[in-house]
Order: sequence, then C-alpha cells, then structure tokens
Amino acid sequence: MFRIHRDRLSTKALRYRWSLLGGGLFPLLGAYSHSQGISLPFLACPIKLLTGIPCPTCGMTRSFLAMAQGQWQQAATYHLFGPILFVSFIGVVVHMLVELFTQKSVSGIHTRLLSDRQFQIIMFVSFLLYYGLRLSVRYAWLSEALPWFNHGIGQILIAAAKDL
Repeated sequence: MFRIHRDRLSTKALRYRWSLLGGGLFPLLGAYSHSQGISLPFLACPIKLLTGIPCPTCGMTRSFLAMAQGQWQQAATYHLFGPILFVSFIGVVVHMLVELFTQKSVSGIHTRLLSDRQFQIIMFVSFLLYYGLRLSVRYAWLSEALPWFNHGIGQILIAAAKDL
C-alpha cells in the first residue's frame, strides 16, 4: 500500500516538504484557532465585491470553520468541496510529517491518484459543474426551468446557494 524509497531526500527536497507542510497546516490551524474564539481578519472575496457574483470558492472558509468544529453536514452545505479539501490538507500534513521524519520519499495510492492527469481533470470539471449548479440555483435558473429540481438533490443545492 505504501512504499518508502531507499534514497534519502536532498536538502532541496526537504525544503520543499517543509513548505508543503506549512501550506497544509496554515488553513487547518486558521480554522481551528477561529473555532476556539481567536478571530482572524479575513478579507472579503474580491470577485464578489467587484462583480456581485460569488466566486467558485465562496463558502469554503465557512466550510473549513464548520469542519474544525466537527460539523460535517454544515460544512458540506457551505461548500461541497470544503470537507474534501479539508481532509486532503490533513493528508498532506501527515504525509509530509512522515517524509520529514524518515527523510525518505513515501508513495502510495494517494500520490499516484493525485498525480493522475485524468483524475485532476475529473475533479476540476466536477468543481466547475458544482459552481455552475450553485449559481444557477442562486439565480433561480434551474428551479424555474426544471420544477422537479425543487426536490432531493435540488434542495441540497438550494440550501448551499442560499449561503453564498
């Protein structure tokens, strides 16, 4: 399942792992500290300020804050990709800690999956489709065109769009 390579990581590779560790820890620690009552000054979304239209990541911060409090369902309501990204950051942190501790490269199914171009394209297209659905629900394009959309999955998207 996991493979630890024999060769030690170079100094450059170790520096890269430290930067990935910091990049993975930053949003996790920010969400956790905010859930503990430490207010961090977040900037408003510049795209929404300039255009009035929510950006594709609107709701992600609230989703991370909900995840830090263990509210998975609320986090998914704020942004469906929030919990996925939050868990991914945890995975990056754990992976980098293992590599920094052993000073050797570690590979597994997750590294092969994340480096697979087809997987990257599927995730990107899914993200854009989700954004398009949220916008269409927010601006009532789908609910007017498709009355059946007011049931089931449509209700989940409507709840998420209201939080935009």
